[in-house]
Amino acid sequence: MNRFSISIITPIYNCEEYLEESLNSIFLQAEKKNIEIILVNDGSTDQSLEILRSFADARIKILDQENNGLSVSRNRGIAAASGNRIALLDADDYWENDHLDTLKKLSELFPDAGVLGTGYVEQYANGSMVAPQLNLQNTTKPQLITDFFTANLKQPLIGQSSIAFKKTVIQECGGFDPKITYAEDVDFYIRIFLKHQMAYNPKVTCHHTMQGENQITRSKKSERSIPDFQKYM
Repeated sequence: MNRFSISIITPIYNCEEYLEESLNSIFLQAEKKNIEIILVNDGSTDQSLEILRSFADARIKILDQENNGLSVSRNRGIAAASGNRIALLDADDYWENDHLDTLKKLSELFPDAGVLGTGYVEQYANGSMVAPQLNLQNTTKPQLITDFFTANLKQPLIGQSSIAFKKTVIQECGGFDPKITYAEDVDFYIRIFLKHQMAYNPKVTCHHTMQGENQITRSKKSERSIPDFQKYM
């Protein structure tokens, strides 16, 4: 059995306000072995790149590029990764210090699972936290999710930063589609979960930062995303 090694991919674009908290949550992980940290600066115009360079750690790789968007940034980080698992961490999210340890234990319980996932909460600026409603019979114990789409009928089971994938699974599905302009992670999930199961622990180990967005902006983004998903119709 392959040993558990994990590459953490964090795309960065103008996230100076959140970046230190996000990166510190990696360095505070209880699981410290066989970790690689790949930080992709996507043409930030604030102090994000300077903050990245202030972290002196041999496990860090910094990739600097012109602004190409989230999908291109994630794909570049994945291509540079040497771990057999790929964990995604958005630059404005952060982990509890047992996140990677929880993923490792899931990989030991369910070695054939192509995806590993944990519970998350939505973190708001006023300090409040909201957990999603889970469409699961068992909401406390580690389990194998055989039907990801049914499990997501109420609210999303996973957050962008609460999951890890076998690198071979990402390579098989072709990575993130750069042509998708909104909700690129949804397209990515559809292609993966049509073929692969997820080992899941409902324990909350990830905080997803909710940044303000008004209803009009959300509506415009939703309209823009419709052509992106016509390939599934």
